[in-house]
Amino acid sequence: MKNKFKLFVNILLALIIFSACSSVKNTTQTASKNDVQGTWLLNNVTYESAANERVKINLFDDADITCFSSSNWVLPHNGYGSYTITQNGAGCNSGPRNIIWSLENDNGESVFQFKRLTEGEKAKNISEGYKLKIISATNDNLSMQSQIDIAGGTLLLTYNFTRQ
Repeated sequence: MKNKFKLFVNILLALIIFSACSSVKNTTQTASKNDVQGTWLLNNVTYESAANERVKINLFDDADITCFSSSNWVLPHNGYGSYTITQNGAGCNSGPRNIIWSLENDNGESVFQFKRLTEGEKAKNISEGYKLKIISATNDNLSMQSQIDIAGGTLLLTYNFTRQ
């Protein structure tokens, strides 16, 4: 009887350990267009440099990274949206920029991609765009990341939004 009890306990422990190990899930956020659409405030764009130094970054070939704090992003379901830079500092050309946006699935990860549209230009004629990996998407918050090349390596940027 004692041996059967030990065997039972060992089998039970093995099952618990096996089920705990198999329940580890991938933390990559998979988002749908419904999760991303809406009006968002870009609170900040953060990064970590190797020496914790300030790096000059021209974001989206548009303006300095600091200009994007408090920018408003309108992402309607039809994909024709905009972002508006509200900062009026040096190097910040405030005002709206029209974009066309979409989501793609890249090996199980959701990627937000967009192209800037200029007056009279059709999206199909624009070959260059920008991609940001969605880290998390909730009803109130959206976090995305992108990598940029800088002298000596790459820099990981994190974009933190709140829904308006």
